[in-house]
Amino acid sequence: MLGLLVLLAGVVLAIWPVWIHPAMRVPASVRELKGQLKTDMAKYPATAPNRNADRWKAYLDKSLTVQARIAQMRLAGGKTLSRPPGEVRPGFYSDSDPNALVSLHEHGSQLTHLAPEWLAVVGTDGRLVASGDPALIEYCTARGISVIPVLRNLEGDRWQPEAVENLARGPASNRARFVRELAARLAEWKVAGVLIEFNQIDPAYRDEFTGLLIESAEVLHPAGRELWLSVSLGEQLDALDLESLSNAADRFVALMFDETTNTDDPGPLASREWFEGWLQLISNYGDRDQWIAALGTFACDWNMETRLAETISFRDAMSRASYAGLDQANGVLIGPPSGNRTVQIVSDVQGQGQLAEIASRR
Repeated sequence: MLGLLVLLAGVVLAIWPVWIHPAMRVPASVRELKGQLKTDMAKYPATAPNRNADRWKAYLDKSLTVQARIAQMRLAGGKTLSRPPGEVRPGFYSDSDPNALVSLHEHGSQLTHLAPEWLAVVGTDGRLVASGDPALIEYCTARGISVIPVLRNLEGDRWQPEAVENLARGPASNRARFVRELAARLAEWKVAGVLIEFNQIDPAYRDEFTGLLIESAEVLHPAGRELWLSVSLGEQLDALDLESLSNAADRFVALMFDETTNTDDPGPLASREWFEGWLQLISNYGDRDQWIAALGTFACDWNMETRLAETISFRDAMSRASYAGLDQANGVLIGPPSGNRTVQIVSDVQGQGQLAEIASRR
């Protein structure tokens, strides 16, 4: 009888934690932080909603059906792009940034590719403008870093969609001339290829735009040069036929930032929900090793009176926060719903910065 009682007591002790859910006592510091976050989100309602976080869902259904069509297209075409094995770790490089060369010296050993901003297509006739740096190419070559210049439709600080649209839908001779000039410039520099970043293209010219990119790849590939394509996430996807381009572009570079732009109300630049949602979606197009995720290490500083934002470097953002005394306790908040760093600065003109150093958070 005693043995049976001992056995029953053991069974009760074993299953007691299953029946009775243990209560978690939240430390006072955590309760205080939660209260502070709720207060701040109520005080600054423009930053509280994560307005753009779920925009990727509008493209999800279509993305779930493309793999079969891509496989069928490749089977019918009889070719599939081959890519060298191993990691690809590119870095963007701006000649106008005084810190760029210093950063390259410090972190170049971590890169496989460097993407300097050397090429542009401008004017209604789609002229190619190039300004390379042979010394930088020599530096990278000596260290085993492949150079892949960026080609943009940017003139000054303004995007010029007409330059690309006119080229794409204009005479075939104009496209052939442009692609020929591009290939010649890349051959002159002896670089690995080109990273094309065309923005604000009208989706009405999606087929013509796609044709221009495929035509470029057909000229570059026989010469041993790669075509990479920058992919802005959101409405710009409507201008890209990623299914057809998956067999033309060697790499897709997804710009995993700009959830909130400097023309929007203050908000996260890459909230966790937004980041993970788009990452899930783009993996349905092409091959997974075809995709590169470009991470943002910059910030936007919103002036709450003018409702305008200034794009600044992450280093500048940290300096501004420090000058304002926000490097002390509770100066930088990391909270829901975005998971981004936020500083709030109140002075003669109220400002608010949304920091998006994704690399450290991811």
